Amino acid sequence: HDGTGIGVAVLDSAFDYLQTALGGSTPKNASCPGCFNPVVDYMVDIAGVTGTGDNDVYPAPATPSTQCTGSYHGTGTAGIVHRYAPGAKLFMVKVIKDGSTSTYTSTMAAGVNWCVTNQFVGTVPIRITTMSIGGGRYFGDCPSGVVQSAYDNARAAGIVSFQSAGNSGFD
Repeated sequence: HDGTGIGVAVLDSAFDYLQTALGGSTPKNASCPGCFNPVVDYMVDIAGVTGTGDNDVYPAPATPSTQCTGSYHGTGTAGIVHRYAPGAKLFMVKVIKDGSTSTYTSTMAAGVNWCVTNQFVGTVPIRITTMSIGGGRYFGDCPSGVVQSAYDNARAAGIVSFQSAGNSGFD
């Protein structure tokens, strides 16, 4: 299956949606409801400069101090999803501020909750979320808290969620 009819929300850092492989044009968003991108169905910046979201997930211009901070990590992650599911529509959900390599758990949860609340905002429904964020070593499960609650909401809405392992060197 090539993903046709499925929306995949990639929750990550900035996304260079002008890359040819990712559609090459501005995706639909709250500030530009008439925009169209053939690969990316919708974009939203949950992290934003003030934490309230600015509707654009494009990376800030790289500087010597930010060019290797992961600001383009979302581009790579979205590219991997598109490579293996070329028929899926991507939803770019930025949960890491430009120039940063980390985010708050509340921002991660807000991103997942945005996917649940806006599951039908695009041309296809969000059926999958994927997040590739490191964060240290954990020795148990996370049965409580805002992130667990967000994923419980996603599961109840029929959204399957995937997380990476080992981004910080731990498997």
